[in-house]
Amino acid sequence: MQQFSSTQAKQNFGQLMKASALAPVAIERHGKVQALVMSPAFHGAARTAQDPLAERRLARLQQAGVEKDRLIRHHRIALDLLTQAPAERERLIQQARDTVERWRREQLSSRDYVDRDGVGRRRLGHGLAPELALGGAARMNLDALFALLVEAHKRSGHNDYVVIGSLSILGLEDAFDIPQDMTLSNDIDCYTRDDPDRTFDLVAALGENSAWHQGHGYFLDAVTPALPTLPEGWQARLIPVSRGGLTAWFLDPNDAAISKYARGEPRDRRWIRAGIRSGVVSLPLVRSRLRSVTFLDDEESRRARQLMEEDQIWRDTAGA
Repeated sequence: MQQFSSTQAKQNFGQLMKASALAPVAIERHGKVQALVMSPAFHGAARTAQDPLAERRLARLQQAGVEKDRLIRHHRIALDLLTQAPAERERLIQQARDTVERWRREQLSSRDYVDRDGVGRRRLGHGLAPELALGGAARMNLDALFALLVEAHKRSGHNDYVVIGSLSILGLEDAFDIPQDMTLSNDIDCYTRDDPDRTFDLVAALGENSAWHQGHGYFLDAVTPALPTLPEGWQARLIPVSRGGLTAWFLDPNDAAISKYARGEPRDRRWIRAGIRSGVVSLPLVRSRLRSVTFLDDEESRRARQLMEEDQIWRDTAGA
């Protein structure tokens, strides 16, 4: 291991950084190693060697924090609305209606989005604040997704983006009529393919509650490739769709289904069953790929397999 004295480290900081990019560097003082300097890539590799699932555990904790903050924020908004004077409450509701009408007029989102009761009428009629209107699920399409990626490219310079989660099904938009239950989402889970951490730099401009979100009703949800539970070989099965020099790489639907079985939330079950009904998700193929999955823990493994078997019974009974 290369070593620098503390004085050399201060006087030759650039040389220290260049050396640490190749391998860890020790910094000595009075004959004893006081610190190690290493690149993030080396640190990540070392941590993974100790615990192959460490990166996924960290990604899950970070995502759980994001979702908890979102829930708390929405609860606060709802409480604030309930405590407003009637005139102010009505003003906020009208502001939300005006926002949705602007989406319709300026064609900022698809017709499915602005016409859906959950955003356009019923939920606003029950008095949700404008921010909650922007937080509701709505049907997405490739046009909207690429509009966001164009903005991401302007800010990051990246041309390739990997899309995971529910909206990964948009990779097949040009191939078949995607069921509505598979595209009801307003958060695009994605990362820049060549530098996933770079995606988090885009959150301020394109993430939740950003000007983009307020103006268009959907947003970029920055994630990492470590977040979902996926079978071996999933990268080779990514579905590329290119427009205007940009390429979005979408998860194969059966790989996405496995990640959703692993999470097991009601919205995941709706997505999977819609995929089974349409024929784009194959339970035999999902079962086959499960053999190569490294689950986060035994609980996740049991949940995924149990839910898949429940869907097999549902399919056989309903004749889906």
